[in-house]
Amino acid sequence: MNIFKTGTNLQNLPPEFRECIIPRPGYCFTEVDKKQAEAMIVAYMAYEESMKFEFNRPGGDIHVKNATVIFDRDWDEIVADKVNKNKSMRYFAKRTVHGWNYKLGVRTTIDLLAVEFPDSTFTESDVRGMIKKYFERYPGILEWHGRVIEQLKSTSILINPFGRRRHFMGRQDDDMFRKGLAFLPQSTCVDDLNRGLVRVERRLPDSASIIGQYHDSGLFEHLPEDREGLIRVLKEELLEPIPIEGEFLIIPIEVKCGDIGDSWGELKEV
Repeated sequence: MNIFKTGTNLQNLPPEFRECIIPRPGYCFTEVDKKQAEAMIVAYMAYEESMKFEFNRPGGDIHVKNATVIFDRDWDEIVADKVNKNKSMRYFAKRTVHGWNYKLGVRTTIDLLAVEFPDSTFTESDVRGMIKKYFERYPGILEWHGRVIEQLKSTSILINPFGRRRHFMGRQDDDMFRKGLAFLPQSTCVDDLNRGLVRVERRLPDSASIIGQYHDSGLFEHLPEDREGLIRVLKEELLEPIPIEGEFLIIPIEVKCGDIGDSWGELKEV
């Protein structure tokens, strides 16, 4: 359930629910994920060099890094806490920072935390302090906010790196600005994946089919003997360079596979 008590989407389906989704008899699942795609796109759009460095650093994990910033904890402590999965400090940082990148406010953050982390005791003062530390660490994000808002005030039109255009109608207010800030990275992320999936679909092994696309990930069903062929196609077709602010970003992929009958929640990285 989300903060509006209307359910959720597939990308946010808890792991325990994914275990209810199984392939046809004799078939397997393979999932491909654009790793940390949305946060990476924000970093490049915002010229945020310190965030880009974390993405390019061997062994880097932007969500762990952000957790060290907002919680004032050591890297090793955050990594050790990852065993708590959806209750970890890393997961907390991942869920909240995405919102802050799009001007999510203190009160809405509190509402989100009440659903995602019902045992948390964070006050508005705590959350305000976390947001302050985050933007002090990544000032380029706020500068990017300003550029996007000025563009909306000037033309009410935003265009993503793939040429997708959106005309924002209605009153120019904080709600419009939040939608505009979210549109640019999110539409870029989805367009990048969908362009790649079109190429993948043309080369799929005979038994394989795309059964789900959800934001920055795709789920495939196939016979076990076609697994290696599918993985090869994914690696060849899903690494298209994205032109962003004079640079080219290639978002890495993570592939997870299961054996015959394994559920969506049981897939393992290969």
